[in-house]
Amino acid sequence: MDIILSNSSDKPIYEQITSQVKAQILSGTLAAGAKLPAFVHSRATWA
Repeated sequence: MDIILSNSSDKPIYEQITSQVKAQILSGTLAAGAKLPAFVHSRATWA
């Protein structure tokens, strides 16, 4: 699971995470009901 976070974005971090997880569920990349990794273990990238 790749999540790209930007500290220069107008969107708060929690909204960036929420919108990207939702998009991955809707696209089928992330299965509905799948367990999410701990944030430390996710592959978050700061842009």
